[in-house]
Amino acid sequence: MGTFTKNSDDCVNANGVVWPPKMLLDQLSESIRLKYYSIRREQAYRGWVRRFVLFHGKRHVIVHSPML
Repeated sequence: MGTFTKNSDDCVNANGVVWPPKMLLDQLSESIRLKYYSIRREQAYRGWVRRFVLFHGKRHVIVHSPML
């Protein structure tokens, strides 16, 4: 596998192949699987995150964070 750099919201490897960035729930699943959590825990976490995002109107976390 080649190295990747961030370039205008696309992932570009050393060969110049452009891949779209991973979606939030895909990133979540990948990190949960790296920690060897159970499938049921992954499903629960994905459900919680999905409901949280939908509840807040699909806005980015920076938009509704009072600290930032």
